[in-house]
Amino acid sequence: MAKKKPPPPPPGPDPYQRDLFAPEDVWFDGETYVHERDGQRLGAQINRVLHVMQDGEWRTLREISERTGDPEASISARIRDFRKDRFGKNKVDSEHIGHGLWRYRFIPNPQFRSNGSDP
Repeated sequence: MAKKKPPPPPPGPDPYQRDLFAPEDVWFDGETYVHERDGQRLGAQINRVLHVMQDGEWRTLREISERTGDPEASISARIRDFRKDRFGKNKVDSEHIGHGLWRYRFIPNPQFRSNGSDP
């Protein structure tokens, strides 16, 4: 009897989808943040998380991580960033599922514009 193949991984973010945040123009903060070292990496990361979450579906950090390849702790930080003024003051709902597990849903701020786009 042959072993069953595992199911294919879920599809990742659409590589042709336009980024909302231009990685070279995004500034993060924190005691250890150095823009020249971290700006591009974190800018690309916030876009990957956004591409997964922008459909408004509820997802756990693990589900987002499986789609983006980013660590859950980093995704949690990007979710907090979405709520900040400079990242659009978006709404991110959170819901406790149980046993310390939470899920999140991204709701864009309709007033926010970035990267030269129109609403």
